[in-house]
Amino acid sequence: MRRLFGTMMASLFVIISYAQIGIGTTTPVSTLDVKGSISHSIVTKTTNYTATASDHTIICNNSGGITITLPPASGATGRVYVIKKISGLLSNVTIDPNGSETIDGFSTRVLALQFETAMIQCDGTSWYIIL
Repeated sequence: MRRLFGTMMASLFVIISYAQIGIGTTTPVSTLDVKGSISHSIVTKTTNYTATASDHTIICNNSGGITITLPPASGATGRVYVIKKISGLLSNVTIDPNGSETIDGFSTRVLALQFETAMIQCDGTSWYIIL
């Protein structure tokens, strides 16, 4: 009985570890294959804000300079944030990584122009502008 249970568990692990999940398709061709639209969270901020694990798009409609602080990279591997300044005022949006972490090797990233956008992704150590 133990041997049968062990074999079944090993088989289940192999199936799960090589599984492809399809949403809107019964024949996924990638680890996650979505045939349809995707929705991401979106928030608007007017003052300093610390991004959370629930955030994706952060719209900044600031009347004065504000800072969007990123969470520690060590707990955010793979996470993507889109940060956009929509205010036409001459007030910067500063994107500030945690502690001594960097964005593309720099200590901060500044959005100065109306409709300027940064899409950033974390590798677990640093943040990178990907668009």
